[in-house]
Amino acid sequence: EAVGRYAVEAMMKDGRNACLMANHGVCAVGASLSQAHIRATYTEDAAKIYCHTLSSGLPAVLIREEDIQAMKEQ
Repeated sequence: EAVGRYAVEAMMKDGRNACLMANHGVCAVGASLSQAHIRATYTEDAAKIYCHTLSSGLPAVLIREEDIQAMKEQ
């Protein structure tokens, strides 16, 4: 229970709504259980895609922070 609280505090401090915790899995928050579930699902899917990309031997190209901010503003 304490691990979950620490994760939520860290996410709130950094303006995040989901994270991956080593040896625990995904933690996500939302205005509703449904929203938190969707966020957890997207986070898990992104982690799987990233893992598959790394295992391909090709470099992983990440989205630049300024591009992320531009998408959020739309």
